[in-house]
Amino acid sequence: MGQVIRRLIVAIVVLAVVLVGLDLAAQAVTEKALADHVKSSTHATGASASIDSFPFLWDAGVESQVQNVTVVDRNVPAGPRTLDAVKVAAHGVKFDRKVLFNAHSVHLTSISSATVTVTTHLSGLEQSLASALGAQVSVQPGDELVVQLAGRTVFSY
Repeated sequence: MGQVIRRLIVAIVVLAVVLVGLDLAAQAVTEKALADHVKSSTHATGASASIDSFPFLWDAGVESQVQNVTVVDRNVPAGPRTLDAVKVAAHGVKFDRKVLFNAHSVHLTSISSATVTVTTHLSGLEQSLASALGAQVSVQPGDELVVQLAGRTVFSY
Protein backbone atom coordinates (compact mmCIF):
# COMPACT_ATOMS: atom_id res chain seq x y z
CA MET A 1 0.00 0.00 0.00
CA GLY A 2 2.88 2.38 0.82
CA GLN A 3 4.35 1.94 -2.63
CA VAL A 4 1.02 2.82 -4.29
CA ILE A 5 0.80 6.05 -2.26
CA ARG A 6 4.41 6.88 -3.08
CA ARG A 7 3.77 6.37 -6.82
CA LEU A 8 0.62 8.47 -6.59
CA ILE A 9 2.54 11.28 -4.87
CA VAL A 10 5.32 11.10 -7.49
CA ALA A 11 2.71 11.19 -10.29
CA ILE A 12 1.01 14.23 -8.73
CA VAL A 13 4.35 16.05 -8.34
CA VAL A 14 5.36 15.24 -11.94
CA LEU A 15 1.95 16.42 -13.21
CA ALA A 16 2.26 19.67 -11.21
CA VAL A 17 5.76 20.32 -12.59
CA VAL A 18 4.56 19.67 -16.16
CA LEU A 19 1.55 21.98 -15.72
CA VAL A 20 3.68 24.78 -14.26
CA GLY A 21 6.20 24.29 -17.06
CA LEU A 22 3.45 24.53 -19.70
CA ASP A 23 2.05 27.64 -18.01
CA LEU A 24 5.45 29.36 -17.96
CA ALA A 25 6.17 28.33 -21.56
CA ALA A 26 2.83 29.72 -22.76
CA GLN A 27 3.52 32.95 -20.90
CA ALA A 28 7.00 33.26 -22.44
CA VAL A 29 5.64 32.63 -25.96
CA THR A 30 2.93 35.27 -25.41
CA GLU A 31 5.47 37.80 -24.10
CA LYS A 32 7.68 37.23 -27.15
CA ALA A 33 4.75 37.59 -29.56
CA LEU A 34 3.64 40.81 -27.83
CA ALA A 35 7.16 42.28 -27.95
CA ASP A 36 7.55 41.35 -31.63
CA HIS A 37 4.19 42.92 -32.49
CA VAL A 38 4.98 46.15 -30.64
CA LYS A 39 8.44 46.36 -32.21
CA SER A 40 7.13 45.93 -35.76
CA SER A 41 4.17 48.27 -35.19
CA THR A 42 6.34 51.12 -33.87
CA HIS A 43 9.41 50.52 -36.06
CA ALA A 44 11.55 50.43 -32.92
CA THR A 45 14.92 48.71 -32.80
CA GLY A 46 13.98 46.59 -29.81
CA ALA A 47 11.12 45.69 -27.52
CA SER A 48 10.46 43.51 -24.52
CA ALA A 49 7.28 42.47 -22.76
CA SER A 50 6.49 40.87 -19.45
CA ILE A 51 3.22 39.51 -18.15
CA ASP A 52 2.80 39.15 -14.41
CA SER A 53 -0.07 36.75 -13.94
CA PHE A 54 -0.05 33.28 -12.42
CA PRO A 55 -1.41 30.88 -13.35
CA PHE A 56 -1.19 32.52 -16.75
CA LEU A 57 -3.23 29.99 -18.72
CA TRP A 58 -6.07 30.08 -16.18
CA ASP A 59 -6.09 33.88 -15.99
CA ALA A 60 -5.97 34.32 -19.78
CA GLY A 61 -8.02 31.32 -20.89
CA VAL A 62 -10.73 31.22 -18.24
CA GLU A 63 -10.89 34.65 -16.60
CA SER A 64 -10.05 36.66 -19.78
CA GLN A 65 -7.61 38.87 -17.91
CA VAL A 66 -4.04 39.22 -16.74
CA GLN A 67 -2.88 41.12 -13.70
CA ASN A 68 -0.02 43.20 -15.13
CA VAL A 69 1.50 43.74 -18.56
CA THR A 70 4.66 45.79 -19.09
CA VAL A 71 6.03 46.62 -22.53
CA VAL A 72 9.27 48.50 -23.14
CA ASP A 73 9.97 49.76 -26.66
CA ARG A 74 13.53 50.99 -27.38
CA ASN A 75 14.73 53.51 -29.96
CA VAL A 76 11.27 54.46 -31.14
CA PRO A 77 11.05 56.82 -34.14
CA ALA A 78 8.74 59.76 -33.34
CA GLY A 79 8.75 62.21 -36.22
CA PRO A 80 12.17 63.83 -36.46
CA ARG A 81 13.18 62.44 -33.04
CA THR A 82 13.98 59.01 -31.73
CA LEU A 83 12.75 58.22 -28.25
CA ASP A 84 15.20 56.19 -26.17
CA ALA A 85 12.43 54.19 -24.54
CA VAL A 86 8.67 54.06 -24.18
CA LYS A 87 7.43 51.97 -21.29
CA VAL A 88 3.77 51.07 -20.80
CA ALA A 89 2.78 49.38 -17.55
CA ALA A 90 -0.87 48.28 -17.55
CA HIS A 91 -2.73 46.75 -14.60
CA GLY A 92 -5.96 44.75 -14.60
CA VAL A 93 -5.94 44.04 -18.35
CA LYS A 94 -9.16 42.40 -19.54
CA PHE A 95 -9.87 41.11 -23.04
CA ASP A 96 -12.48 39.30 -25.11
CA ARG A 97 -11.83 35.56 -24.79
CA LYS A 98 -13.99 34.68 -27.82
CA VAL A 99 -11.84 36.86 -30.09
CA LEU A 100 -8.71 35.34 -28.53
CA PHE A 101 -9.78 31.78 -29.34
CA ASN A 102 -11.66 32.36 -32.62
CA ALA A 103 -9.52 35.01 -34.34
CA HIS A 104 -6.24 34.37 -32.48
CA SER A 105 -6.16 38.08 -31.71
CA VAL A 106 -6.50 40.16 -28.56
CA HIS A 107 -9.33 42.67 -28.24
CA LEU A 108 -8.95 44.66 -25.01
CA THR A 109 -12.17 45.36 -23.15
CA SER A 110 -10.73 47.30 -20.20
CA ILE A 111 -7.58 48.30 -18.35
CA SER A 112 -7.85 49.24 -14.67
CA SER A 113 -4.87 51.61 -14.83
CA ALA A 114 -1.78 52.27 -16.91
CA THR A 115 1.38 54.34 -16.74
CA VAL A 116 3.35 55.50 -19.77
CA THR A 117 6.97 56.60 -19.32
CA VAL A 118 8.90 58.16 -22.21
CA THR A 119 12.68 58.58 -22.01
CA THR A 120 14.66 60.67 -24.45
CA HIS A 121 18.00 62.46 -24.45
CA LEU A 122 17.40 65.86 -22.92
CA SER A 123 20.17 67.46 -24.98
CA GLY A 124 18.30 66.73 -28.22
CA LEU A 125 15.05 67.89 -26.63
CA GLU A 126 16.76 71.08 -25.46
CA GLN A 127 17.93 71.88 -28.98
CA SER A 128 14.54 71.19 -30.55
CA LEU A 129 12.63 73.29 -28.03
CA ALA A 130 15.15 76.10 -27.93
CA SER A 131 15.13 76.55 -31.71
CA ALA A 132 11.35 76.26 -32.04
CA LEU A 133 10.37 78.41 -29.06
CA GLY A 134 13.42 80.44 -28.21
CA ALA A 135 13.34 78.64 -24.88
CA GLN A 136 15.96 77.30 -22.50
CA VAL A 137 15.34 73.81 -21.10
CA SER A 138 17.43 72.49 -18.24
CA VAL A 139 17.46 69.86 -15.55
CA GLN A 140 18.12 71.22 -12.08
CA PRO A 141 19.38 69.27 -9.05
CA GLY A 142 16.82 66.70 -7.97
CA ASP A 143 15.86 66.00 -11.60
CA GLU A 144 13.62 69.06 -11.83
CA LEU A 145 12.81 69.99 -15.44
CA VAL A 146 12.75 73.79 -15.95
CA VAL A 147 11.67 75.68 -19.08
CA GLN A 148 12.49 79.38 -19.38
CA LEU A 149 11.36 81.93 -21.98
CA ALA A 150 13.04 85.36 -22.09
CA GLY A 151 14.72 84.65 -18.76
CA ARG A 152 11.45 83.80 -16.95
CA THR A 153 10.55 80.31 -15.74
CA VAL A 154 7.36 79.21 -17.47
CA PHE A 155 7.39 75.56 -16.47
CA SER A 156 8.96 73.63 -13.64
CA TYR A 157 8.40 69.95 -12.90
